[in-house]
Amino acid sequence: MMWLFTALVVLARADVLWGFAVGAPRSTCRSMTPDHGRHITPRTTNQPYHFEISPLYYKEGDEIQVKLVQNGTGKAYVGVMIQARYTDPTKLQVAVGKFRISPSDMGTLKLVCYDGAVSHKNNRRTESTEVTWLAPTRGTGDIVFKASVVQDYNKIWLGIESPVLTYGDAPPEP
Repeated sequence: MMWLFTALVVLARADVLWGFAVGAPRSTCRSMTPDHGRHITPRTTNQPYHFEISPLYYKEGDEIQVKLVQNGTGKAYVGVMIQARYTDPTKLQVAVGKFRISPSDMGTLKLVCYDGAVSHKNNRRTESTEVTWLAPTRGTGDIVFKASVVQDYNKIWLGIESPVLTYGDAPPEP
């Protein structure tokens, strides 16, 4: 009978033991912090990942290519969450715009937080994540993309930020 109790406890907390292999739960939309238990301290310095964004400006309704990649090699990850947030601290700090996933990535990525964020869909290791961000049609301002990355269950990186994406027309050619 004790083995049955133990099995039920393990199954009830499988998310803590193996992480969220099906992606980030809605409860992490605002904090962007993986819920891997209180004993894990997320890392915020010497981040082994960075964003590649093109272009670095946008207007209402634009589509921007967003790519999160590892610095160097050997830093593949099993979990990711990406959102766009306003740089203005007086604006509500929630996801801005929506994301679109290419059909070829539907097996590994999913939309969460009412399409305002992208998350992993399984726990297969990957070296980069590439998505399309759809700018809002109004209520705009400068933004940054933010990411939380789970390198492995005990190694979590928070606060990875892109360069600022400026709202407005492209700067004139020099």
